[in-house]
Amino acid sequence: MNLSVFLSQLQRFFLILGKGLQHVWTTLLPYSLFFWRRLGRAIALLFRGIANDPSLIGRDWKFWTRQIHYWISVSFALPVIITICTGMLLLWKKQSDWVQPPTQQGSGSVPTLAYERLLETVKGIPEAEIEDWSDIARLDIRPEKGIVKVRAKNRWEIQLDHQSGELLQVMYRRSDLIESIHDGAFFHEKAKLWVFFPSALVLLALWVTGLILFLYPLPGKVKKWRRGMERERDQEIRVEDPPLNL
Repeated sequence: MNLSVFLSQLQRFFLILGKGLQHVWTTLLPYSLFFWRRLGRAIALLFRGIANDPSLIGRDWKFWTRQIHYWISVSFALPVIITICTGMLLLWKKQSDWVQPPTQQGSGSVPTLAYERLLETVKGIPEAEIEDWSDIARLDIRPEKGIVKVRAKNRWEIQLDHQSGELLQVMYRRSDLIESIHDGAFFHEKAKLWVFFPSALVLLALWVTGLILFLYPLPGKVKKWRRGMERERDQEIRVEDPPLNL
């Protein structure tokens, strides 16, 4: 099996997997809303319990930060992992042709290519599946590079010389797909605000509680280290200055 066949099969696998995840997310969205309602009720009951029993506040910060750190990390593990993995891929979009096609160099710095000729050129590319303007998602004109990028709705990218109309490159663009998975728009239009934005807040809470868990025992460790240094110093003084025999 050559590399091109392997990459095409891998691309087909990810598309099928993405459609499956999208279907699962659409099915589970009502349950996620139910989860948020239950979470709000649990928080309300917690504050009501503190109001009835103020001794709960007397618990040390280490207990509360440990509980918050534990439960929110378990609850939001999946969207956080998706955000981290897709973010790592997006960091390489300028270095990896698989994520984002490289930008070619055309001629001149003033676009003169007519839109009618541009459309006729891209209609002749079978991968893009373009029949009219409704099949084009975006036109990206780069005068400094001398090219026009035509992005089809099926995510194929075509690069043309913006003066001669010469076909420079045809490649599949995955960066937009990865970005939509990264911010949650791929799964559902409401996933940005209902799932992935709270996940960002969860990451912030994990950082804060983790920092507290790290700093909370630090003064005690410093005191313990100082006491140990003082004991060692005292032992050295006793060894160096033995008592005189009168």
